[in-house]
Amino acid sequence: MYGMFTMAGNTAVEKIVEDRLSPANTPNEAYALIAEDLIKLQTIPCFSEADDTEVRESVWMKINQHFRKKEVVI
Repeated sequence: MYGMFTMAGNTAVEKIVEDRLSPANTPNEAYALIAEDLIKLQTIPCFSEADDTEVRESVWMKINQHFRKKEVVI
């Protein structure tokens, strides 16, 4: 899902992403908020990979999906 080593890690990142997407107005704003939390999460030894490139890229893809859905107007 996010490239974390464990399901618990992926769940932790998913929670961060869900919590930070709602208040953000742009993809860049969302990424900045989430990146701060990923840096904090990586300080926990079992989540040390939280700031790895694969995780950040997966988060960015999720952010873009979220904002593309918001732009669709029918």
